[in-house]
Amino acid sequence: MKPFRKIGVLLCFVVFILLVRVSFRTTPDERYGSPHAGKKDTLVMAVRPNSNDCYLYRSEVVGFHLELVRACTHAHSQVYRIYYETDEKKRWQALLQGEVTILVCSSDDSLLLQYHKERKVFHSPSLEAHSNSVWVVNEENRRLLVNLNKWIVYYLSTPEYEIKRQRYFVLRNPDNIKPQTELSVYDRIIKRCAERLNWDWRLLASLIYQESRFQHEALSHRGAYGLMQIIPATAEHYRLHDMETPEDNIEAGTKILHYLQRDLASDTASVYDNKCFILAAYNAGKGRIDQCRRFAVLQEKNQYKWSEVASVIPLMKHPVYYENEENNISRFKGAETLNYVEKIMDRYELYKVLLPE
Repeated sequence: MKPFRKIGVLLCFVVFILLVRVSFRTTPDERYGSPHAGKKDTLVMAVRPNSNDCYLYRSEVVGFHLELVRACTHAHSQVYRIYYETDEKKRWQALLQGEVTILVCSSDDSLLLQYHKERKVFHSPSLEAHSNSVWVVNEENRRLLVNLNKWIVYYLSTPEYEIKRQRYFVLRNPDNIKPQTELSVYDRIIKRCAERLNWDWRLLASLIYQESRFQHEALSHRGAYGLMQIIPATAEHYRLHDMETPEDNIEAGTKILHYLQRDLASDTASVYDNKCFILAAYNAGKGRIDQCRRFAVLQEKNQYKWSEVASVIPLMKHPVYYENEENNISRFKGAETLNYVEKIMDRYELYKVLLPE
């Protein structure tokens, strides 16, 4: 091959790579329309619990439509919440009254057919042939559905969707799903320890699942071990001993949470904020979270609200902030802690839906 021809081929290859990179940088929102264009409110989805929509599998909250709404809201940087109601008529009334944004049902549902005929609701294309499920919105959200359908058409053609479909309708038989009545063999211990904190035991269980997936021999690369993944340095700081057995490990982790709760008892805007700050401090250390809150004040945010503190944490990884002596902060990536709190609280809300108190 002549030198000039080689150079031409090389340039064509470089241009191709650049075009591919630009294509991948283009979000589904830009290509196919956002289901939340201009809308910042929380998307509330009414799923059918203990069905293939949303259920417990090995103590994790899973479900075909749960994963789809996660993918949808993640693609558009939105917040979602799951709505739970066993009474079908109440679920539909919640949709009609605007308490629910999207309701999952079968395309041959009698109430869907009735309300659709009356032009009160509108639905998406079928999202899976096995269950013939659709997403339904009320008349006020009809415009949202137009954009939502664009995302659905795009998503149904992706490998990610096919993986989810295979997982829930091929590898697992949705007809054989049985309600899970307990999270782990440690539920009794967790409930007892949660009482000392005055916590819902399902919140403490969600934390333990996040830390170790209920595996009492779990050991991290940083030396954290046990169900509550306690680092030796942390154990020494709080003067904790005898953490080898599952019960002792949960007891020790509960003591740490108790200390954090005591320090933050009246220093937050709400009970919800209090829990979020405690979880963040358990993950990153109270000193680090105190620093985040001071930095939030400098950014004119409310240091007592977790959402406002969380909004400035990503800034702490940039030199322009941590190298500024006036800020008096050290470099903090923060993504792990933000994800940690979000996942625990998200799982806790679903535990409340799927497990008796």
